Amino acid sequence: MDLQDFNKHTRCYNYDTSAYAPIARWKVSTNQSKETLTLFHTVVYVLKGEIRFTYREGDPETVIREGELVFTPINTHVHYEGVANSDFLLLRMNNRIRLCESYSIEQLYRDGRYDSSRGKDQHCILQANNAMRAYVESLKVFYEDGFKCRYYCNIKLNEFFVLLRLYYPKEDLIRFFRMILSVDTGFIEKVHLLHRSCKNAKDLATAMNYSQSGFTAKFKTVFGKSVYQWMKEQKTRGIYHEICTTNKNFSQIAEEFGFKNYNHFIEYCTINIGNPPGKLRKDPIRNRNAEKSGQNSE
Repeated sequence: MDLQDFNKHTRCYNYDTSAYAPIARWKVSTNQSKETLTLFHTVVYVLKGEIRFTYREGDPETVIREGELVFTPINTHVHYEGVANSDFLLLRMNNRIRLCESYSIEQLYRDGRYDSSRGKDQHCILQANNAMRAYVESLKVFYEDGFKCRYYCNIKLNEFFVLLRLYYPKEDLIRFFRMILSVDTGFIEKVHLLHRSCKNAKDLATAMNYSQSGFTAKFKTVFGKSVYQWMKEQKTRGIYHEICTTNKNFSQIAEEFGFKNYNHFIEYCTINIGNPPGKLRKDPIRNRNAEKSGQNSE
């Protein structure tokens, strides 16, 4: 089908061509791989083929097939590889997760507990039912017609969660979202969504509507580390991802992460990731362990 006034659509404020659009479609060939840092909670739905993915080196691999969904938490470095020629959707949650207007993710946590004996270290996969398949088919139509409206995508993301609430038992949803379920899920989600626009702990406390002392205490209790240490880890992870998985020049990356002096950027990478940017981009696999160890330093 042809969209009406397509040129007006592409000039609209809500026309989204960003690298992190709420709904995206990726394709990978057999043995081809992709890496990404999830800047939002993301649901992966396989339209065709099989995908093998891991969160971190040493974690168990998971293979998801046509008609299956898996949840990847925010700020996770994900490695995708095509077991066969594959086509999949990414649904990125750019707002807090709510299964419907009156049922929060914290309520799901309060309604039950995940049985860790059923596979603590395994990713929990959902099978698409008829309602979910119909939902995905509706997304494909608009996506193939080039309709990339952010306003519409957010409506469809809300619809996705309502379908989960209506058609899947709570036990399945608890397993599906188990990696983010806690009594403080809302606080954690808000921190993840806001920290990239904040320079320091004071800015983040203000954005979260906390006093600095109250926020610092709450953060330490929930995350088990200082705000400074955690924000530095996220910065280091983001820099590593941009160096190793994009073609951006290093000066651009340095500027995006607030380095006014390029030499300071090189020094930061060497100290916190283990090598200067050029060596990291040349051999990212060899440098992963250095990146992990660098995240733990203050």
